[in-house]
Amino acid sequence: MINTQLVIFGNGVKVDFSFWPVSLLEKAFPYYEKLEILLDKDSQAGQIKQCISEKNGARMEKAEFDRIINEFWFELHYVAKFLKRGEIWFVQGIQAGIRENYLLPLLEESARLKGQKLSFSGRKIENWTDTTRLAAIFADYSLASNWQAMWEEIALFEEISNFIALQYHFALPQVKIERMKNLLRGIQEG
Repeated sequence: MINTQLVIFGNGVKVDFSFWPVSLLEKAFPYYEKLEILLDKDSQAGQIKQCISEKNGARMEKAEFDRIINEFWFELHYVAKFLKRGEIWFVQGIQAGIRENYLLPLLEESARLKGQKLSFSGRKIENWTDTTRLAAIFADYSLASNWQAMWEEIALFEEISNFIALQYHFALPQVKIERMKNLLRGIQEG
């Protein structure tokens, strides 16, 4: 557990005062763009900057790409099933996870390939990717809007995954993807 004190000053500035164990410096993490080290008794602060900069330049590995592709389609099956049942609230929670865990990493990788500087967790996404299609992947609270958002998300995901696959010479499971799209259409129309 990290001891943290969150403070919002009168001028609106928010500061997270954290006391981190050195073990957190062993793996890269994409959390902070700006930081100030107030106390470094063991001279470990240099490792923090390495961890932050490594994340921005690390190339996506094939295994991670494959995991994202497979899990994206697996989760969409749930979206279609629960939309068919009319469970919009639940679907929107699943969709939020899909955007964060599968679409966002591919958007980030695409931006990296184009030489863009990223922020963590989709922050400042307007500065590092084309956002013209993003509005279409967010649904209102109707079944029709949620089905439409699902198909828009699929189209965007396919475009980005195809771009990355082409850049890295990764193979996409096209037959499996087409089968999943047919399955999703069948659920929607059934």
